Amino acid sequence: MPWEAITGFGWEIYLLAAFFVALGASIQGGVGIGFGMFAAPFMALVEPRLVPGTILLLGFFVAAMVVLREYSQVDYHGLGWSLGGRLFGSAVAGGTVAMVPESVFGVLFSVIILAAIMLSIIGVRLMPTRPNLVGAGVLSGYMGTITSVGAPPMALVYQHRPGPTIRATMGAFLAVGTLISVIALALAGRFGMLDLVFSAALAPPMFLGFWLSRYTLRFVDQGRARVFILSLTAMAAVVLLVRSVTMSF
Repeated sequence: MPWEAITGFGWEIYLLAAFFVALGASIQGGVGIGFGMFAAPFMALVEPRLVPGTILLLGFFVAAMVVLREYSQVDYHGLGWSLGGRLFGSAVAGGTVAMVPESVFGVLFSVIILAAIMLSIIGVRLMPTRPNLVGAGVLSGYMGTITSVGAPPMALVYQHRPGPTIRATMGAFLAVGTLISVIALALAGRFGMLDLVFSAALAPPMFLGFWLSRYTLRFVDQGRARVFILSLTAMAAVVLLVRSVTMSF
């Protein structure tokens, strides 16, 4: 590999990373979320240098492709309020990412997300109201900038909407939001040339995974979007919790 001499990123690691990136892109292409939630925890185990910068940048392109495919379904009103919150959350995260251990935030956010999922399961509906959208945007910006996993708060707010609306709106939110997070990391000195090299190397499996997502759209749109979202969110929260607790020891 031309980048191996510089990064030590061998073929074995590349193939593992490519698999998780392709699968994550396929999941997000079909459900509307899932790339960072699925790929980031595994990438942290395979090659920690891929998190958060590389996963965030790849996530931007996956989200952008979702928007381009279903742009007419975007909830622009909700998008505006949530992005305002995301901008604030990312700015705060950029100012603290170098000072506070990620594991502290990982444990806290995981517990909060799991609690929100339990409330949703027992019948509490988190609707896309203005306060919920802003609050979810703030949490998403903070979580996404620090851990690469920023979708769960917004996913819980939009879980009851139709599949196309979820995918398009979440795609627009994540596309702009991840770009904000990348800028915040760059200003904090946590995103650089190495992240660009990794992103370029993993772009082909990302595009392949997104192309394969066309075969899951019909299945997800048959009233199964909420189940997928809650399942993926719970999985991401549990993995993040385990990883955060492990990092603290």
